Amino acid sequence: GGYLTAPNEAAPHIVENCYNTGRVTANKRVAGLFAGAFRPFSIVRNCYNSGKIVCLEPDDKDRYYWSGTTFTNSYTYGADSVFMLAGHSNCYYDADVNPGIKRADGSIYGEFRSVPGSKKTTEQLRALEVSEAFNLTGHGGYPVLAAFAQHDAAAAGSALLLLADNKGENYENITGAIMLVAPEGAEWTAADIDDQAETQAEEPAAPAARITFDNGKAVPTALGKVLLTCTYRGYKKDFLLNVTKATELGIDSNFAGKEVKAVTFIDLQGRPVSAPAAGQLYIVRTVYTDGTMKVEKRIARD
Repeated sequence: GGYLTAPNEAAPHIVENCYNTGRVTANKRVAGLFAGAFRPFSIVRNCYNSGKIVCLEPDDKDRYYWSGTTFTNSYTYGADSVFMLAGHSNCYYDADVNPGIKRADGSIYGEFRSVPGSKKTTEQLRALEVSEAFNLTGHGGYPVLAAFAQHDAAAAGSALLLLADNKGENYENITGAIMLVAPEGAEWTAADIDDQAETQAEEPAAPAARITFDNGKAVPTALGKVLLTCTYRGYKKDFLLNVTKATELGIDSNFAGKEVKAVTFIDLQGRPVSAPAAGQLYIVRTVYTDGTMKVEKRIARD
C-alpha cells in the first residue's frame, strides 16, 4: 500500500482485513503492508504479509532497511511523543520469508520499525486466526479472506513452504528439505537465479540444479539462489530461496543390492568428468551388470 497520512484523530484512515502474498520491491521505504506512516492517526488492523520484501538501495547511512508491516521514519510523533504505529493491531508478517541478512560488504538488509509483535514463523502464521473475516485453509496454507475462500487466486496465494526444523532455517538459509503446501492440483517448478534476477519480475530461464522435487518436498542439492514457483489454475506464486547447504539425494531401493559395472559423472553442461569436485552437483549415470541403468543428480563427496 501507499502512505498513511490521516490528518488527525477525527479523520482517521481505516484499513482492516487485508493481506499481501506477492513480492514487494522498491528502491527505498519498502514494506509488506504500507510504505509509510507519518502520523499516528490511521487505523490498521487484522492484516498480514506473507510476501518477500526486496529493498534495492541503501539509505543515507548505507542501510538496506524495510518493514515487515508498515514503514515509519520515526517511532514517535509530536511533542507528546505519540507512538507512530499506535493505531495498528493484529498486523503480522512472515519472518521466515523475510529474516533480514547482513551483506558481504557489511551493509544491513534488515527489519526497520515493524509493528511490535508482528514477527511470525510460517507455521505460526498459517495457523493464525487473524479475525472473523479470515478462514483457515483445508490444505494448511496461509489464511484467506472468507469472502474469497473459493477464488482460485486466493487459493494460489495461500501456498507456502514449511522449512526444515533446523536452527536458523529461513528463506536466506536453506539447509534441508522443504515441505510444499498448496491446494490439490497445484504444480511446482524451480529455476536457478543470480543476484540480479532476484530483483526482476521476469522468471529466469536457467533450469534448476539447486533444487530437486521428491514426494511433495523440495530438496536442496546445490548451493545458490533458487526461484520456486507454485502454479494453480493459471495463478502463480513465487518463493525466493538461498541454499546454503546441499543435501545428498536418497538411494533408490529399486537398485539396492545390484552389482555396479560402471559409473559416469557428467557436469551440468553435459561433459563427462573424470575427477568430480567435492561439493559440486553432477548427473551420475550408473550402469549395473544386469544391464539396467540409473541416472540421477548427486553431490560429489570427498
